[in-house]
Amino acid sequence: MQDLFYNNMTFGMHLEELRKRILYCLMAFFGVTILTIIDQSFYMGLILLPHLNTMQELNQPATIQVLHYEESFFCHLKVSIIASLILTIPFIFYQMWLFISTGLYESEKRYFGVFFPFILLFFLTGILFGYFILIPLALKFLGGYGENIQIGFTLSSYLSLFFVLTFVSGIIFQLPLLMLFSIKIGILKSNYYLENWRYAVLIIFILAAVLTPPDVVTQLLLAIPMLFLYFCGIFLCRTSERIQEIQNFFYQK
Repeated sequence: MQDLFYNNMTFGMHLEELRKRILYCLMAFFGVTILTIIDQSFYMGLILLPHLNTMQELNQPATIQVLHYEESFFCHLKVSIIASLILTIPFIFYQMWLFISTGLYESEKRYFGVFFPFILLFFLTGILFGYFILIPLALKFLGGYGENIQIGFTLSSYLSLFFVLTFVSGIIFQLPLLMLFSIKIGILKSNYYLENWRYAVLIIFILAAVLTPPDVVTQLLLAIPMLFLYFCGIFLCRTSERIQEIQNFFYQK
């Protein structure tokens, strides 16, 4: 009955549904932000930990600077926002699904029921990959580059780097799942991704350049995992199509 209702929704009803989902997401985000502001010191310490560990390995001073009076306040607010985005993203994904599902068939909805736990798992994997691998690699190269240079790092620039290499990594780790989902619901075929891999490489490097600070190292640190994920997505799509062909063969028997 609910599916019948959604299939007969007018454009205005879809807009109302979208407004409701956005409102729920904003309420959740601002509610969690208030909680993270209350315990800012914990999240700031967690975010600064890769910097402190890396500077210790490089035998460099671990102090981090603020250049303006208001910078410390806004940086702590940015930390709360980053933490809130990471904590509320599962709820946001779920609300996005509730809105998108209004235009899908029942079989397509079942696919998402299988995909949703993997969406959360891949997002968490991307966050951890960025936190434990990408950030230390970026800091070791950028922080240890050059000799006889007095090193000083600003909190604002570090937080920008942290956001790109953790939260954005969690988002781009959805790429194989998005590709596989497009195959499952019949929008595209794996051959499309394989035949257009050169354009995908170009788009990936453009995205990496747009999303990261203006240095080649950080861009490569983001682009290389994206390339790996893209070709992993092709492998998943081809495997899924082969399994489907085998199942269809036995059903015909």
